Amino acid sequence: KDYGPTFRNGAFINILPPLYLFSSPSKMQAIQLEAKGGPAVFITDRPLPTLPSDCLLVKTIAVGLNPHELLDIDAPWSISDAGDLLGCDYAGIVEEVGSAVTRNFNKGDRVCGCTRPNPLQPDWGTFAEYIIVVGDVQLHIPDEMSFEDAASLGVSVLTAGAVLVC
Repeated sequence: KDYGPTFRNGAFINILPPLYLFSSPSKMQAIQLEAKGGPAVFITDRPLPTLPSDCLLVKTIAVGLNPHELLDIDAPWSISDAGDLLGCDYAGIVEEVGSAVTRNFNKGDRVCGCTRPNPLQPDWGTFAEYIIVVGDVQLHIPDEMSFEDAASLGVSVLTAGAVLVC
């Protein structure tokens, strides 16, 4: 699979070779909430998240933006707190697979889905270079789908699935 430089919509995407060809760094950049109720966010260096056994470590390529990200920043009832990562929809490349993941994921797979930062997992936002996601509920990205299109599926697919089940 070629993840080389691509020119799309007036911008270069994936200018660098995929990082899974190299060893993972020990730090990453992420967008986090600076203070509850604002100022909104800032970019910071953080350590890579620790991989729970039922999760995937994913290098993000594209992320989705949903209305609730704004609510996480501004709403007085938000569960997000200072230092929490933001974001829930993503598309990226698997860097590492936890030992208890039962679905067929391998390093280098193209995946998408969602996660949700919360008081128990404040590092689980997608607005970061590397993210943790529960392995058994993520999706493989078809070869013909772009990372940008795949990043829009997470919450939408979960919402549609919840409607069908209820």
